[in-house]
Amino acid sequence: MKAIGEKFSIICWCLLIVFSPGLHANSEVDELRKEVACLREELKLVKDLLKETLKKDINSVEKVQFLAKNDEPSKKSNLAEKKKKGVADKKEEKVLAIPQDTGYLAAPQKLVANLQQDMAKLSEKLKRWTSADSNFSINGYMDAGFKKEDHHAGTFDFGHFNPTFLFNYRDLVLASAEVEFEIDDEGHTETKLEYANVNLFVNDNITLTAGKFLTPLGFFARNLHSSWINKLPTKPAGFKSGQASPESNIGVEASGEFLLFCNRVNYAMFASNAPKAILTEEETSIEKIESTPPNKDSKGRKLVGGRLGFFPLSGLEVGASAAVGKARIFTHDERTLVTSNTYFSYAGDFNYRWKGVTLRGEYIEQGINSSRAHTIPKGRWRGWYIQPSYRFDHSNWEPVFRYAQLRSTQRNQNQVQCAFGLDYWFTPSLVGKAAYEINSGHKNTSANDNAFVLQIAYGF
Repeated sequence: MKAIGEKFSIICWCLLIVFSPGLHANSEVDELRKEVACLREELKLVKDLLKETLKKDINSVEKVQFLAKNDEPSKKSNLAEKKKKGVADKKEEKVLAIPQDTGYLAAPQKLVANLQQDMAKLSEKLKRWTSADSNFSINGYMDAGFKKEDHHAGTFDFGHFNPTFLFNYRDLVLASAEVEFEIDDEGHTETKLEYANVNLFVNDNITLTAGKFLTPLGFFARNLHSSWINKLPTKPAGFKSGQASPESNIGVEASGEFLLFCNRVNYAMFASNAPKAILTEEETSIEKIESTPPNKDSKGRKLVGGRLGFFPLSGLEVGASAAVGKARIFTHDERTLVTSNTYFSYAGDFNYRWKGVTLRGEYIEQGINSSRAHTIPKGRWRGWYIQPSYRFDHSNWEPVFRYAQLRSTQRNQNQVQCAFGLDYWFTPSLVGKAAYEINSGHKNTSANDNAFVLQIAYGF
């Protein structure tokens, strides 16, 4: 047991060293900076001392030569003085250079040379640590706007503030995390961790990811959810939290791209914790599937899946996604596990760009099979949209149209949506949007209210 304990301690220390490059980098950088500062001060003092010594020797030589040759013409004396001064300058430069071999030098000169060599080595090491090896940056996005729905007063909406923190070490590791701050209807601040993961760049074609990551099922949730990228101020029907499109996973992922018959193919494969489904209050059917799987599962249920993206034509990407696993079904209060059953999800998407035209479309479905043992019927959510837009030549204006549908086994969640929008791009990352949505859904719900929305979004 003692040997096992010692091995475990060694492994823990190794893991701490491997996964804490920033801490070691910061401490070593501070020490290197102190050493360089001390060496510079010491070198400056030695240089000043040598300069004073050389000046005294040159003055003595000049006096002797002046007494011996005081009868020579002044012109020759001036030439001799300039020559001696040039020799002295060269001698000083030779002393203050950085020779590779210091064995032949006198003691003071050897000291200067050794100090210069040490300072050059430390400066090079400090440069590698601070500029070439590691980098830290903060980016993200934020938005704010105004919304007016039928039968409701118009209100100003703060929207979201999503900073993203990135730290990379060389071209080996990238740690990334996005935090979302949002104000709810009651004025309280809600904080949510969108994703947080560590990425290891194995080579140009493989990146390994561990932690919480945006789901690669479909295209919208992973690539278009940011408000300054989404061309309309709202998400399509079916692609909101708890509907047809899962938003994130907790697990591991391998992603990258490769060539297939001279065509580029990108991929993302993952294994994650099992999804979590919530029953209705009557506990007779499934109300929704949580977007983020929980951390713990006593029976170790998992979800596996991925996405492949193809580029058959210039400017056109076509993607296909699928996932399967076990989902846990909880009571409405989310405290009691009722049962578990087969979970499935599949999707197809396309993105086409030609000059100022962008055409996007996507279909995604997720669901849980029925459970005979607990008489719980099958739950299924299907969402799809198509969205064309056109950026006028030499203009900042871009009109957008979107048609979307959501179909669910819970009929009160069904919705059909038509959205007409107009964007103005102040800069490539700052956009103002105006949109009008025509919604058709269950009566007396927000899914049936038309809405006029204004939004300004900025990516930084």
